[in-house]
Amino acid sequence: MARFILLYALVFAWVPAALAQLSGEELAARAEALRADTGTPAFAIVVTCDGEVVDDIAVGKRAINYDIPAQPGDLWHFGSITKSMTATLIARLVEKQVVSWDTTIGEVYGEVIADMDPAWEAVSFRELLTHRSGLAANIPMLKLLRYDRISEDARADRLDYATYMLTRAPKYMPGEGFEYSNAGFIIAGAMLEEITGERWEDLITREVFTPLGPAMQALAREIIPAPAD
Repeated sequence: MARFILLYALVFAWVPAALAQLSGEELAARAEALRADTGTPAFAIVVTCDGEVVDDIAVGKRAINYDIPAQPGDLWHFGSITKSMTATLIARLVEKQVVSWDTTIGEVYGEVIADMDPAWEAVSFRELLTHRSGLAANIPMLKLLRYDRISEDARADRLDYATYMLTRAPKYMPGEGFEYSNAGFIIAGAMLEEITGERWEDLITREVFTPLGPAMQALAREIIPAPAD
């Protein structure tokens, strides 16, 4: 899931209200220095005072190799935003009683992943979404690089990812520690696919993007590729 977001290397930042004293040119200079230092295509600064936006600027380009200036009003991509998107999707499906916060990995994958480590069976969406599942932060990099950046079958890739992680022992006993885990959210999304029979991309579009209106639907088309023919 996250791979679609990683296609964009844009950074967005909120800054202290003291910067409201700077001119627009000074803000732009600060933003350009940050952009150049991090190597990102674009950088934006928004200054607020008492809840009101008093200035906003953007520097750089919308994407690498595209000579289109970034604008403050552009739709900006945030790193790891698919985590909050996936959590919102799960909440929507909990409301519809399609899943429960207590739905476990064992219930979903017990008969799908033959060699799953028994320690994962009782891990639920609650542990996955709060980074207390026992999963490591990420799948090993060499394994990750074997997946296509834009996959012809992302659902199959996510099941393969889940299988790799769940056939290995937890890094710590589930529920007894904390580790920020990208893997946990990928597995949570893959579980939804197994439960519903639908792609994560289709679920997130219908349950999250479409109810939020045309602007978010446009963003969905931008970050989620159409399925391969």
